[in-house]
This record gives sequence, structure tokens and C-alpha cells, in this order.
Amino acid sequence: MAQNLTDIDGYGKKEGGVSIGVIGGFLGQLMIVYNTISEYYPNLDRPSNRSHRTRASQDSRPKTPKTPISEKSASKSQRSGQSEDGGNRLIMNSAAVQSFLYNYIFEKLKVESLTLQVDPKYEAFLGGLEKPMAMNEMRTMKEPNYSKFRNIISENLGSPALKLIRDNQEALRLDPDIFDLVYEGFWDLYTFHPMCGDVSAKKLQQWIPKINLQVPEGQELVLKDEEDEADAADQDPAEEVKEDPLCALIRIRIPKQEPAPEYDDEGNVKEVEVDVTQLEEVPFEDRALAVPNKMNGKQIWQVN
Repeated sequence: MAQNLTDIDGYGKKEGGVSIGVIGGFLGQLMIVYNTISEYYPNLDRPSNRSHRTRASQDSRPKTPKTPISEKSASKSQRSGQSEDGGNRLIMNSAAVQSFLYNYIFEKLKVESLTLQVDPKYEAFLGGLEKPMAMNEMRTMKEPNYSKFRNIISENLGSPALKLIRDNQEALRLDPDIFDLVYEGFWDLYTFHPMCGDVSAKKLQQWIPKINLQVPEGQELVLKDEEDEADAADQDPAEEVKEDPLCALIRIRIPKQEPAPEYDDEGNVKEVEVDVTQLEEVPFEDRALAVPNKMNGKQIWQVN
């Protein structure tokens, strides 16, 4: 799609700003796609025991060495992708998912940049480093900063929809590997710790500018009252961001085709009662409706 997809809250855009909202933004939609493959096409992803043993015995080629990463990150993105019988999954594995993320964003993205939402603690941590980094700037980090940074990313999701997906994976029937493979896998790439051997640090330096990270408008103020912003990322915010209660749920239906008019003997149009539920929908168009995300002080969540 040649339009930037945002999360359902529109990233807290200003009054009157419009966007196209999808559940979880780009990463959330990718999780849904992978979950569809896992649920409806399992044979493409999970090899049988026999085929797995055959490939293992025949493939004696040396494996591409992995870039060292923190223990926490490894447990989330690298160990995901193991099938229940211990064999490697063919599609839902860290190398395949991260390779797709890199190639799609760098080569196939139809907009100038991919917009993603981050928590205010993300920006506070980067600004509090000995050598501070600005938003949308990234370089390799040494320990213990790297582990602290990944912990902030894992525990503080900027996207409200991704938080709901993460906390309700079982109820949503989400494959237990997929969330970490996509979410943590993205951050493996962004922090120069790829799990795919064909993506080098030099390539990532060109890939990272394709990402536009944003802190939701209004949430920047959460940490401003902290005396020491360098330590703010390790503390709870002085004031939690509170969401207004739901006021209304509106469903916009696909329009129906107008029925052909009926005429009487004198050529006048008859008044006929029409059962709208029996009418056919207008021809499908691959378009999405962009709507305002904030009007009259109310935040509008939209799901296309």
C-alpha cells in the first residue's frame, strides 16, 4: 500500500490529522500474516520428523556464525522458531523473519519511511547515555547498556494494540513464537544484532533511516517532571498515561449497490420497499479510509 499504516490510535496525531489505522501497525499486521501461515499451512513451516532428519544428515555445510547478543534477547528472538519436536521451523524462525523484515522495509516499502511507535522511556534512555543519542539515531551499544535498553523495549511497548496482543496471545490463538519473532526480531535488526547472516552492519546503517520512530503526542510530558532523566528509564513514570473511557464504537459498512428503479405504466418511478440486507455490496477496491484521529479533544481509534 502506498500509504503509511499506523497503529489504531494514530500515534496521537494532532487535532484533525488523518491516518490509516491497522491493528498493531506494520508489526501487528505481520504477526497476523505469520499466524495465518502457522494455523492454516503448518506443513509449510513445521517439517516432519523424517524430513527433518534427512535434511540434518545431508546438510553438513558450516553454519553462519551468529552475532553475539544478550541472554535476554537470545531467549526471545533466537529460541523462538523451534518446533515442538525440537526441529527448526522453516518459516517462523529468527533468520527467515528478520530477513523478510530487512528486505521488505528496505526494498519493497512503498512509502518513504515506516512509522513505529515507542514508549517515552525509549527516548529518555537514549538521552541519558554517556554519549547521548537522539530519536531515530542508533549505534552499537556495549554491556550493560545494551541489555538495559532491550529490557526497556521488551517491557514498554509504545503501541497500545501490541500491548493487547502480547498480553492476550492465548485468547487470540496466537502462535506462542510469533510475537517475539516479529517484535524482538525487528529490534535485533535495529540494534545491529541480526540473526540472519546475509545482513551486515553496513547494510543496517542504510536500513535504519527507513524507520521513523515516534513517541505518541502527549506522552512526551510523562517523564519531564523527573529530576534525573538519565535514571527515568529505570523508574516508573511519575504519572501513568490514562486512557479515556470508550465513548462509542462505530462500524462503517461497505456501501450497497443501488437497486435498479422500477417504473409504472406511465413511466414514473415506483416507490418500492427494499431489504438492504439483500443488496449486493459495491465492487471491492483495494483502498483504505483515512480518518481523523483526534477531534474535539477526543482520541479516535480506527481499525481498517
